[in-house]
Amino acid sequence: MEQVIKKRLQQVMDASVAKGETPGCLLMVIKDGEEQVYLESGYADIEAKKPVSRDNIFRLYSMSKPITATAMMILVERGIVDLADPVSKYLPGFRNPVVCTADGKIEKAEREILLEDIMNMTSGLTYGGTDETGRQTDALFQEVIHGLKDGKVTLRYQQNVA
Repeated sequence: MEQVIKKRLQQVMDASVAKGETPGCLLMVIKDGEEQVYLESGYADIEAKKPVSRDNIFRLYSMSKPITATAMMILVERGIVDLADPVSKYLPGFRNPVVCTADGKIEKAEREILLEDIMNMTSGLTYGGTDETGRQTDALFQEVIHGLKDGKVTLRYQQNVA
């Protein structure tokens, strides 16, 4: 990688740490099994002033999203699905969604949820707060599908608004 680009990346990382956006970060680029770039900035432990290093272990969240997106885009590339398709084309229980308005009223959503909305995380579906920890995924899925079908699951907001 060109030195100018590496220098700029280091500046961006240093600025993010200086602004308090992150306590520490690192960047590694591997190509054909060979390390091309390694940059680090900030602290793994701010209080102990321990710098971030390549041996640090980081928690990664929401890692199923890029895997799901990759699988979906393979289907799009193969012409099997279109992101403009309504979810109800594949899951009929998603027809006729309802939405909760700002004043708490339940009304018909402006349109159906599209695959694109799911991919953009703008479907209006929400989770957390009301879900019990440890519930079986299949049971929750069936509840949502039947709830949408029966108008019992309410979207948090209109699609494509998040």
